Amino acid sequence: MSQPSYSLPPRKWYTLEQAAKRIAKLTGEEIEVGDLLHFWYINQLEISIFFRKTETTLTIGEYKFDNEEFIFIEQPKYFITSDSKIEVIEGAIYENFEIDNIFNKILFDDGYITYTGICSIVPSAFNYVEMEKEIIEKGICVNFAGNLITPKHSELKTRLSFFIQFKNFEKARYSYLNKENLYILNDHLDDFISNRSNELQSIAKKEKQPTTKTLNSQAEFIRNLITIHYGEKAANNIRNELENSRSRISRDFDENALKAPSGKTVDRWINQI
Repeated sequence: MSQPSYSLPPRKWYTLEQAAKRIAKLTGEEIEVGDLLHFWYINQLEISIFFRKTETTLTIGEYKFDNEEFIFIEQPKYFITSDSKIEVIEGAIYENFEIDNIFNKILFDDGYITYTGICSIVPSAFNYVEMEKEIIEKGICVNFAGNLITPKHSELKTRLSFFIQFKNFEKARYSYLNKENLYILNDHLDDFISNRSNELQSIAKKEKQPTTKTLNSQAEFIRNLITIHYGEKAANNIRNELENSRSRISRDFDENALKAPSGKTVDRWINQI
């Protein structure tokens, strides 16, 4: 009588070393961690990092930044159609988003949002050999992790996208996400082994990161609109205005059945200029 055959389910994610071993097991081809970083750098493989955004801090890998050290923007999410084409969904920021055991976006009653989980790092550095050497030797610098994208939601078929600008360029440029802090999701590893198209390639063509000038112009525009409609005093104290349910701007939102962002959020938006 033959012995039963057992097979473990695949992991949800792998460290780079674990991914290299699995590739060798499945394909018979030996591959090193440096090769995985190379394929990420040329946008052929998705590599991820742990990311957490709370009310007061941002954590990427082992690094933690206070609110005054960065600007964080959730961009329109991406809808992946059945033929792998990318569509952009506007205006869907105020929704929860959960991928079991991998990523959570939670929207609280007061309008505040927290983000926790594993996100893909969109390659954004110039493609040349010297930069690749630095990445393989030291890891991916935090500055290069300024564009993060969640895994794809299995039911909604969407991915969220985040833009992060670090105000201290030198600190972010020379702080490195080492190999032990980087991961590859099983789905992304399967896509790589099967030579299926990397969705980030298509998303990158759709996406253009806002420059500092653009961010400042947007912030100034929002501040000017508040000043025009509610006065300079309200613009200078927007957090208190939005947190005061009896203020004119809060009443206007309520009367029009609109949900306002938290006062703290808007205050950060308009005071980044």
